[in-house]
Amino acid sequence: MYDKIEAAIKGAGIAVYPPATEIGEVKSPYAVVHDMGTVPKPGSKGMLGQHLYEILCLVPVSQQRDLSGMVKRVRAALRPLASLQSTGDSQPTNGLAPNFKGASMSLIYAATCTIR
Repeated sequence: MYDKIEAAIKGAGIAVYPPATEIGEVKSPYAVVHDMGTVPKPGSKGMLGQHLYEILCLVPVSQQRDLSGMVKRVRAALRPLASLQSTGDSQPTNGLAPNFKGASMSLIYAATCTIR
């Protein structure tokens, strides 16, 4: 699923990087896909799980107005992946490093899976 998410976002014309590869000042818009692992699905008695993915959308602080449009493009790119659903969790995030100089939004998606 990770590869499908990455390909869908790239297909929307957005650069995608693995976690911790682009560190420092945000110089151009890009997304980071995090594999957050699997958690048991409530009410499934531990047999079903949700594999969680965080998609972090980042833009330079000078392009902060473009963040909303980028988030919409990412959501639209992921919509065709039927087995992937937005959890509805999204929140702005702020870099803690003084040289971050970016604005970002975190989106959480889940894919149902079997726990073995």
